[in-house]
Amino acid sequence: MTIMILRKLVAVTFLLIACSALFSTGADSDPIQIKQLADYPNQLTRDGELVILPDHGTVYLGTDFHGKLHYFEQWLKQTALIEQIDSGEDVYGLILGDVIDHKLTESIPDPDGDAKIVDQIRHSQQQLGIKGKRLIYLKGNHELAATEAYAMLKKNGMDASNRKQLIDLLYKSAQGSYFRQFNFIERMTDEQYDYLVNLPVIAVGKNGMVAVHAGTSPSAMNIADLVHPNQTVLNQLLWGRPSIAMAGGYTASQTQTFLERIGGT
Repeated sequence: MTIMILRKLVAVTFLLIACSALFSTGADSDPIQIKQLADYPNQLTRDGELVILPDHGTVYLGTDFHGKLHYFEQWLKQTALIEQIDSGEDVYGLILGDVIDHKLTESIPDPDGDAKIVDQIRHSQQQLGIKGKRLIYLKGNHELAATEAYAMLKKNGMDASNRKQLIDLLYKSAQGSYFRQFNFIERMTDEQYDYLVNLPVIAVGKNGMVAVHAGTSPSAMNIADLVHPNQTVLNQLLWGRPSIAMAGGYTASQTQTFLERIGGT
């Protein structure tokens, strides 16, 4: 049985590296036929993978906590974000992905730090009620890849009794170094998976602000392409790098074109 599962895992890893499964998040929003930013109301709106912010208010950005719970808590403390939202202030918290997965080249002060951050975000959103929508967690490439790997493992029979064994086999496979980057699979629960897989991908403000984890998308022709992005657009948004950092990365002119197409500045 173990040998059969390992063969399946190794076979599927090639497919996972070649392409990423796209998860729909449209259940939380009604279908909206929109081609331009101006077509959206001037209020907080979730449309598929896209979040629209109004042209007023203050946005506090945080990103790439990678399990560093003390950094996340420091961000909350310095911004007084939860208290401000709860008291009715016109503020938003916008987390740009990569909350999860420990970087193996860095010290890990709390092995469960990323799980605690995810749960704290979810708890705060729930405790704030309708105001909790102002605490926005966007998907990063680590949320995307870790949920894909977790889904693959579950599909191949992973449960509490064999979880460590199957993940060890995955880490020892030919693509082991790739999957070790997404080590939240060691701690992820089904509930956390359901939450992470439904995170939005990009936020656009009515004032032209654009917030996303990694890059712009030369393949997106208009803002409608961000609602349910195809695989190419999704990969560009979550895995992209600027040309100064990576050969073949997006350029300044491509960024300008992208912003013009979606109504950003």
